Amino acid sequence: MTAADRNAHRPGGRTFAAIAVAGGLAAFLVSPHAPLGRLVWPETVQLNPAPAGVQVGLFTLIGAIEALAFGAGLAVLLLGREPIRRLFGPARTGLAAATHLSVFWLLWSWWLHVAMHTTSGLRPGRVLAIEYAFHASSIAAAAVLAYALSRLGAATADTSAR
Repeated sequence: MTAADRNAHRPGGRTFAAIAVAGGLAAFLVSPHAPLGRLVWPETVQLNPAPAGVQVGLFTLIGAIEALAFGAGLAVLLLGREPIRRLFGPARTGLAAATHLSVFWLLWSWWLHVAMHTTSGLRPGRVLAIEYAFHASSIAAAAVLAYALSRLGAATADTSAR
């Protein structure tokens, strides 16, 4: 593999960017209120009152940001395993895998979280299930990342002290 090939698969590389943009565009087009959304989410809840004026643009913007995060998460899932594994080294393969999945989840899950809220209505049981599934898993993923960074920091300190 050439240096150009390796760079194309890194965050910021062409392959990573292409997957992120294509995945983001697909997610945006099938979001609950998007042109193709009814194909994936047949039942959506409308806001009451409906958004007006600048609110429409702000909802569209946050939807685009969440869709791009979805695409970036997809790129991390497909391309990030090996770079993260190399970062942690052979002694920490479990932590590398947990870190990889945590980064993926924290990027990818926002789009799904919002879509599920948009389609579930305000039924307390459904709202609680969504809140616990997404909020608790995001907290767990953030905890994994905090632990992973502390381990990498400790390893860096150990090697620089030598």
